Amino acid sequence: MHLLMTAIITHLLSQLTNRYIALPDHSRHARNDCGAKALAKIQANDWNDFLENQIGTKDLASPWVATYIRHFRRTRSYLIKELLGYRNLLDQGSGFVTFYCAAYPQLLREIRDPPSLLFGRGNFALLTLPKLAIVGSRRCSHWAKQQAFALGKALAREQTVVVSGGAFGCDFEAHRGALAARTGEAPTIAIMAGGLSQLYPKSNQSLFEQILQRGGLFLSERLWETLPRPWDFPVRNRIIAGLVGKVVLIEAPKRSGAMVTANLALEQGRDVMVLKPRDDVRCEGIRHLLDQGAQCFLDSDDFFRRETEDFRDFYL
Repeated sequence: MHLLMTAIITHLLSQLTNRYIALPDHSRHARNDCGAKALAKIQANDWNDFLENQIGTKDLASPWVATYIRHFRRTRSYLIKELLGYRNLLDQGSGFVTFYCAAYPQLLREIRDPPSLLFGRGNFALLTLPKLAIVGSRRCSHWAKQQAFALGKALAREQTVVVSGGAFGCDFEAHRGALAARTGEAPTIAIMAGGLSQLYPKSNQSLFEQILQRGGLFLSERLWETLPRPWDFPVRNRIIAGLVGKVVLIEAPKRSGAMVTANLALEQGRDVMVLKPRDDVRCEGIRHLLDQGAQCFLDSDDFFRRETEDFRDFYL
């Protein structure tokens, strides 16, 4: 229970202060049962005792302690109310995994700044399946939409989960392609920049409803009611890149969220593959990545021809 409480308070303080707070070094590799049953046992008095004990021992090896002392020690009752709110979310059909859960994705554990907790709506079993990210510009060409759709559909038919950001353009088409594969449960995960109480953008609501109805999954590290802010999108993109073994870039100008995701993937040691660019300003980012040695493919058929390993194992 101590690890579950550590993960939850680290996450909450990180979200309330809009800064990344790392988990304690001495417990990053621990694992325990951190499911709903364990959470249901934590009462207000338990949180009070936990806070008192951590401050009393001056365990500054826990990075959240300094943040708590500086910003929230005088508002403990408010903080405990927020901490107890995590339990209430389970009654709303949602759930979460913490860094210490066995269900937490292994690849995401390995990045420099993994979220201590991820909220989810939908089928958490998708986290255990092979995954690949498809990203691209919101204001993409019709050609790029066709390619994102085709690749998303082809990957889903190969029992690979399509990960993207739920945005307009290439993201939308990648998710839609995964749904079109008709493989039963929707093999797609949408990583949201804001909280999961109101999925953004609202204009994609019909797609989001299909994803939920078909057994897909939405993930976010943001608090449940948080509306997405401009700075949340690049922060979210590190999760898209960190969750997978390979990121596929369909179309992107040099300055775009898709390029942020690709660069984060490279920093995290992930593979980045790009669709062969056309003579279009919206492909400038693709050409830049090609100059850096990124692998290129022509279409969904060519993508699979160029894969020399069993990608269903590689993308776990």
